[in-house]
Amino acid sequence: MLGHKIALNMEARAPGVIKLFGEHAVVYDRLAVAMAIDKYAYANVGKAAGEFSVGLLDFGRSGNFSEKELESIYISYFAKDSIPDQKGKTEHILKFIGENSAVDADLLPFAVIASRIHKQYGAGLNGIKAEIRSEIPTQKGFASSASCYTAFTLAMLNYLGISLGHDEIIEIAKDGERVRHKNEGAGKIDVSTSYYGGFVSYRGSSGAKKENDINTNIVLHAIDTGPKKSTAEMVGRVREIYESNREYANYLLDRIEACSTRGIAALKSDDAESLGKIMDENHSYLRMLGVSSESLEDAIALTKAAGGLGAKLSGGGGGGIAIAITKDHDALEKELALHGYVNYSVGVSKSGASVN
Repeated sequence: MLGHKIALNMEARAPGVIKLFGEHAVVYDRLAVAMAIDKYAYANVGKAAGEFSVGLLDFGRSGNFSEKELESIYISYFAKDSIPDQKGKTEHILKFIGENSAVDADLLPFAVIASRIHKQYGAGLNGIKAEIRSEIPTQKGFASSASCYTAFTLAMLNYLGISLGHDEIIEIAKDGERVRHKNEGAGKIDVSTSYYGGFVSYRGSSGAKKENDINTNIVLHAIDTGPKKSTAEMVGRVREIYESNREYANYLLDRIEACSTRGIAALKSDDAESLGKIMDENHSYLRMLGVSSESLEDAIALTKAAGGLGAKLSGGGGGGIAIAITKDHDALEKELALHGYVNYSVGVSKSGASVN
């Protein structure tokens, strides 16, 4: 509901996300697990003269939007709600992006979120300025965009005095991901995990669930193995296997789901050794699905040489990040540095998105 008290200034933050288990299998309605990490995106909302403005501080770019422009964006984008199927909605999003090509592509997702807040909740946005910054590495598999949209949505709603339920907030933030990734299904696990924090499991047919019984303070290593292929390409590669040999593909997808289930149990019991073995097993099935890469395999082998307990790709694969668990953090970091890999030590963000 819309309140009447406007804050003088509001800052929100939202954590980045890494995928732990279930990559690619989740596309086929199997269970996946993600973890919120202790690196954050921040959104600051306050008063300013003129039209509503959004600034991306890390990129030195900003844009202004009149309420009339936001209303036009809203009408154009949300016409997709009359389309019954996800494929049709995705096609509409692609058309919407094309029709708004004059708008900075990095600003358009924020404008869509703002348009929804303006139209659906009757919020006046003139005289409001939003600034976004992030300490999360971009385009590395840490869901940096989902974190930015989650922080922005939370900051805007709190600044305007609009009180909504968790599901509504998540749904608004997901609009940013849908536009950013040009897909109606984008953001389902990333936004939920960034919002709730901790560990979140997800299945397409039942949605996201925060795993409240996991209390571990696990520290993982996220290793940048270099450029990655597009997620769409990797999903397509798995789809080819699925269409050509469904029995084999379903066997691998079922085994990956079993890793997700056992991984949750290992996290609940804070069993690092078991978790490492499950990570190794999960990666072996992803390798069989053809979504690993030479750089991923090299980085994972180095973690083993340094006494790591287990490692796997995280995200779509084809490069990008690998995650590893170890008891000897110094040895692993030295081994990776020796071979030129950038390594991020990441802990759990248990609180999720929050306002300051």
